Amino acid sequence: MKLEDLLSNLETKTVSGLDDVDVTHVAYDSRKVGPGGIFVCVTGVHSDGHKFAREAVRSGAVAVVVDRDVPIEGAIRIRVPDSRKALALLACSFYGNPSRKLKIAGITGTNGKTTVSYLVQSICIQAALKAGVIGTIGYDVGGAKLKGSHTTPEASEFQELLSKMVAHGITHAAVEVSSHALALRRSYGTEFDAVVFTNLTRDHLDFHGTFEEYRRAKLRLFDPAERGSSEKGRPTALLNIDDPFSDALAKTSGGNVITYSISKDADLQAREVRLLPGGSAFSIIWKRGEYDVGLSLPGLFNVANALAAFGVGVSFGIEERHVVRGLEAMKGVRGRLEPVDKGQDFAVFVDYAHTPDALSNVLRTVREITKGNLVCVFGCGGDRDSGKRSEMGRVSGTLADYTVITSDNPRSEEPLSIIREIEKGMLEVGGRYEIVPDRREAIEHAITGAREGDSVLIAGKGHEDYQILGNNVIHFDDREVAEEFLERKSR
Repeated sequence: MKLEDLLSNLETKTVSGLDDVDVTHVAYDSRKVGPGGIFVCVTGVHSDGHKFAREAVRSGAVAVVVDRDVPIEGAIRIRVPDSRKALALLACSFYGNPSRKLKIAGITGTNGKTTVSYLVQSICIQAALKAGVIGTIGYDVGGAKLKGSHTTPEASEFQELLSKMVAHGITHAAVEVSSHALALRRSYGTEFDAVVFTNLTRDHLDFHGTFEEYRRAKLRLFDPAERGSSEKGRPTALLNIDDPFSDALAKTSGGNVITYSISKDADLQAREVRLLPGGSAFSIIWKRGEYDVGLSLPGLFNVANALAAFGVGVSFGIEERHVVRGLEAMKGVRGRLEPVDKGQDFAVFVDYAHTPDALSNVLRTVREITKGNLVCVFGCGGDRDSGKRSEMGRVSGTLADYTVITSDNPRSEEPLSIIREIEKGMLEVGGRYEIVPDRREAIEHAITGAREGDSVLIAGKGHEDYQILGNNVIHFDDREVAEEFLERKSR
């Protein structure tokens, strides 16, 4: 691709250096630059790409994008106001603006993003449409299901995934847009057809610093200027008005808004909700009628997720009957209140809940179907928001009959110091608990002690199949470990 064509998408730039050249790839990691590449210097959490500009040129970069004065020799220098925005826009151009060739729903919020995205995919499948997913569990681009290191990948990988969807004949996509991605402009320039807000509670303050900054990041998905220009026009905004933050989003979006609610008057409402052991039954009230839904995903929060997905479906122009079928066809999401059943007379669930609000929702849901004691096994990640640790201790201490405090991904922190912070919250509410730092032993302890009618919730890691201990990443899957001890107990 000619550099001149590639740069045409940039809002403001100053170009100095050599004549126009062919660009073979876009990179933000100097180690991945080869002959013909354009290297975009972005500042990350741990490093600054501007320090590696010369290395990129030595590796064959024909152009370097910077957002401050950096001497560049042997390559074209492109100065821009914001190199992260530039990376996103360059990626959009390089991959042929794939979002213009797809119907895309961008989903943000503290909890529920993954479930909503897979519900949207299920709806599309029931309407005989090919749909992809990009999110926490992985990337489904049609030709393969790929693992990802980020909920929303960096801008160049994000646009590459969208282009692969187009190449595989996918017409619709549901993508999770994390607060990190919004703060770092990973989805900037992507042309969404629908943007979804699920809820906003405390999370990721280790990255954002304050709740206000976290809130501001989420706002970017709904602000046309912060989202990037769009030839499609403003997307439909699906807003959960049971969360007060939806008011600000409605004012910011300025386009077509569809509100949804479990408890308030809204464009989409859930009525006559009955929570069942294996899911829920309810009616969706929509301007074109009333639709009965039997959902296989348990919990009131999943009723809200279903409303959001319903809204995306109808905004995509899918008939309501296909939308309902899609909701009902979804039997579960990996690591989201996922049952582990080996024929035992008590329940075991694995869930990704790693925030106070998510843990509260899941514990309340499991309580509804528990005749005996509710046991919660959880820990908190190291090198992450430490303020939520005592809050999660208070939540489990209040809602569970017994808690096993253990390790999650301690990373560089001492596991016991993390546990002690959780314990503070537990002590404040007088919860019953035991400390078992080794996660494998903690799961064994909970399952071995479970009796008929009890429920064991193993929270925090969900779909993850690894544990980060210091600088080491080991294989660890809560489901596999639970199955092992359930089989051992049944012998």
